[in-house]
Amino acid sequence: MEIILFRHGSAEEKSLEKSDRERELTQEGKEKVREAARLLKHRLSAKDNITIWSSPMVRAVQTAEILSEVLDAGKASLHECIASGDFKTFSEEIKEAEPHGVLIAAGHAPSLDEWCECMTGTLVKLDKSGAALIRIESMKTLKGKLVFVLGKNGLKEF
Repeated sequence: MEIILFRHGSAEEKSLEKSDRERELTQEGKEKVREAARLLKHRLSAKDNITIWSSPMVRAVQTAEILSEVLDAGKASLHECIASGDFKTFSEEIKEAEPHGVLIAAGHAPSLDEWCECMTGTLVKLDKSGAALIRIESMKTLKGKLVFVLGKNGLKEF
């Protein structure tokens, strides 16, 4: 199994008019997510079973919708643990669901950065519309190897 931690694209600025949960992707944010999703598509095998989980925050949901469209994957399921950064619950939900293939988690910084470190021992700082692919070696401990990070400077393999 592989897990891709995918940080949402650029979103509207914080304001008093909208709660943080309601902030939407900007047009540029949507374009960057689409671009990153196309790059991921070239890295994933057509036979990979892709499952997408998302934070319920609007900008992450919009990111997940773009990923679903570009990667020809099903609709994302919403997981509050991704919004709250609750890695313990996230790992329990993964073990319960036993997804096969590739699980993409669309979420937020700094949680995704910290989760990558928990799973691989490598600290990354994901850019907006950035992703880290982790090949899980132990489902019991949810530990694995960092394969690559996709960011504004391209793809860095490990």
